[in-house]
Amino acid sequence: MDDLINAINSIYYSVIDDIEINILSKQIVFELTLYENGNRTHHIMQFGNVTSILWLEKPQNSQAFSLPNCDYYELTSVTIQRIGAATCNSWLKQYLMEYNVAIEIWESALLINATEVSIDNRFYSIND
Repeated sequence: MDDLINAINSIYYSVIDDIEINILSKQIVFELTLYENGNRTHHIMQFGNVTSILWLEKPQNSQAFSLPNCDYYELTSVTIQRIGAATCNSWLKQYLMEYNVAIEIWESALLINATEVSIDNRFYSIND
């Protein structure tokens, strides 16, 4: 797990050039550009065997933040940990609402449940 954490740490604060979510192939792919010390490097972070995703934006009552009005999007943080969501809806209760990756993009979050991630073609298992 330490290798995965180190790989994620190496791409923190990257600009997100594109996000592709392919539900049928159970993949999420981030195309990233990292600007660091006057250098620019490109990176690909790909999640595989994705079984659930949840997109959350800052609460509606907050007027200070608007994701669509951002000049660029930044990979603010990536956390590997078990996160559960609860619902009172009887229909939704039949689905497992657990995630093991939290990706913060400015003041929004993408929660993912996946078993693997690759960063620049280096593959890592996501253990819970």
